[in-house]
Amino acid sequence: MKYIFFIIGTLLAFNACNASKNAEQEQNTTKTPKPIEKQVLEGELVGKVKLEYLTEPPYANWFNDYKTYKPKPEIIAQLKEPMEDVILEVFFGTWCIDSQREVPSLVAILNAIDYDVDSVTFIGVGDGGEFHKKSPDGEEVGKNINYVPTIIFYRNGKEINRIVEQTRETLEEDMLNIVTGEDYSHYYN
Repeated sequence: MKYIFFIIGTLLAFNACNASKNAEQEQNTTKTPKPIEKQVLEGELVGKVKLEYLTEPPYANWFNDYKTYKPKPEIIAQLKEPMEDVILEVFFGTWCIDSQREVPSLVAILNAIDYDVDSVTFIGVGDGGEFHKKSPDGEEVGKNINYVPTIIFYRNGKEINRIVEQTRETLEEDMLNIVTGEDYSHYYN
């Protein structure tokens, strides 16, 4: 009889430990994301990037062009609603002239449609060596990032399309084609 009580006690203790462990795991998945820390590699921003980092020298020299980019008003009017359920992930290089052209334009467009720019994931990739078109935390792995900028559009957790390096028309027109389901293939398709 003592043996049965011992087994039951052991099982109860084991279940209590597992319940505590499961609660801890559940709690870990609901933690707020860790803050984005500025990472610089050979003078270039790499990894997840806050837009405020781009307003600092030397990046401000090209990034502040977002203040002067004027997207087409007729496209902006059509773009706002279909962008509401779209999530963006942007891979770019602060060293890349195409990124220096498209990233400020993207920010201007998003501001024009009242899109929460802070919800966009901006990821800087390196220019050479072991981090050529890579980030320190590997965010690009499995995403076929061969050219930058690459702007990936997601809806319901699935990629719907992407703009790669340069646009077919204007950036806002390409975005509209993507989010409204028009036939669109990026420059390297």
